[in-house]
Amino acid sequence: VSAGEVYRSLGRHDGQCDALVRLASALRAAGDQGSAITALEEAEALARQLNDEKRRALVLRHIGVCCSLVGRHQHALSCLCEALELHQRLGDENELMGTRLSLNNAHNRQAVELPEGSPERLGALEPLLPAWARLAEDASHAGQRRLAVMARGNHAITLQQCGRPGPALAELGALLPRYREYGLKPN
Repeated sequence: VSAGEVYRSLGRHDGQCDALVRLASALRAAGDQGSAITALEEAEALARQLNDEKRRALVLRHIGVCCSLVGRHQHALSCLCEALELHQRLGDENELMGTRLSLNNAHNRQAVELPEGSPERLGALEPLLPAWARLAEDASHAGQRRLAVMARGNHAITLQQCGRPGPALAELGALLPRYREYGLKPN
């Protein structure tokens, strides 16, 4: 907060934007998604004012994650798709894969709110299985092994949500050593 105020007093919108993103991360960690979204929306306005596509893509990804966590699925998906397009245009492969992870998670959160066992829910979850597998493979090829493990774990969770607990448990069991290796909590 103090850094943001200093940057604001100096007219440094870039620093102010970065400080708001860091503030939002702290608010998210404290469980205050609403305040995080407010800070991020202010950061997005600054990034647009600066015409800084890299900052805007980062901020949009964070807004998408927060909105997804609180059930504002359409806004989350819109922000994440815009962030994805910006990362593609900028050629930032690392950020692109992270945004793909966030986008898949947002689709998953939206799908699991549909009635359990419904054709709509299954129809929303099934297409995520190849999306998770592709992301895991792409991340592995790019040397992003931690992200690849996360994508594999989410693939397994989606299998379970699709009514396939056997393959889900087998995949998660095989991932446990890699989860420990990367300091991830087992699903």
